[in-house]
Amino acid sequence: TEEGIWISFDGGAHWQAFRNNLPPVSVHDIRLQAREDDLVIATHGRSVYIMDDVRPLQELQRAIGQKTWLFTPRTSYEWTLHQNDEGTYTNYAADNPPNGVVMTFYQSDPQKGSPKLEILDAHGRVIRTVSGTHKVNDEDEPYIANKVGLNRYTWDFNVNGPVRWNAGNDFSKGPETGPGVVPGDYAVRMTLAGRTYLQRFRVAPDPRSKFTQADYQRTFNMAMRVMAHLSTVDTMLNNIDDVKKALDNAVAAATKANNVPLLAKLKDAQTARQTLFDSLAVNIRGEGTMDEGRLHEDLLGAFGAAQGLITPAVADAVARVEVAYRAGVGRYNAFVTGVLPGVSASLRQAGMKELPPMKTVSAL
Repeated sequence: TEEGIWISFDGGAHWQAFRNNLPPVSVHDIRLQAREDDLVIATHGRSVYIMDDVRPLQELQRAIGQKTWLFTPRTSYEWTLHQNDEGTYTNYAADNPPNGVVMTFYQSDPQKGSPKLEILDAHGRVIRTVSGTHKVNDEDEPYIANKVGLNRYTWDFNVNGPVRWNAGNDFSKGPETGPGVVPGDYAVRMTLAGRTYLQRFRVAPDPRSKFTQADYQRTFNMAMRVMAHLSTVDTMLNNIDDVKKALDNAVAAATKANNVPLLAKLKDAQTARQTLFDSLAVNIRGEGTMDEGRLHEDLLGAFGAAQGLITPAVADAVARVEVAYRAGVGRYNAFVTGVLPGVSASLRQAGMKELPPMKTVSAL
């Protein structure tokens, strides 16, 4: 152990470096934390390192024999996190353990496509799906590692997110994920090399928390309701953005054809669309620059507030936003049924391309 840790999987016949981000430093003590089954090592001059959950290493031979394997996740705690503790500004502070449920799987060969996993609730309903790739340093990287051997992914406790506003900036597009789940029983499902695995696990509350199960459930229910409203408004915004493009193209065509009556009707529709848009979302005029908040931004704020303790003030604020939400849906539906059909009829009569079809939405 003079230059780190070495490990053998065959009783000492062969050895390999056990780094996992551990520098080549002298290791003076090794312990297994019994409750969590974490590997804790003390080094000479480089402090303490912890490898979380070494059960996959302990069960590795079984996984190798199967060629693919999904290990059972251990119970994970929804810790209440905070930042900027006094003393960590100048003193060294290591990273926390992964915040979420660590999923570990083994594969003898990479999957043909990007791996996919699904999180199921206690009723077997899929509440989160993770798949595909994202950009890391301008290169496509799978969300879930796809290497030979052991791979890990940490589920952050969050459910699938809302519909996002395509034309928004990083903030106004909205959250990528939904609220955190309530403590309880869940499962992870993965298909590896044609074989589907299902492993069940438990999400536990922060032992320090004074939230009751009813508090967690009420918070989750309210956040999900606000997120559904946010999805509806984002859908409306995406639709009226499409209408803007179609109206702009129609105005150009009517101008070219010198169709004055049609042009007047299109201009009125543009004004009505802009009035509707201005009541739903802010006019973003550059990074950090926007007009007064509108319904979309109010819903973003309500979504954040609803993920904490539901105090009377939070409940009152969310209720006021929901009143505005129902009014916004009413304005949108009035635009869809009262303005667009006449415009499309006039375009059709002029032999021009009609507006994209739009449906009314429910305020539920």
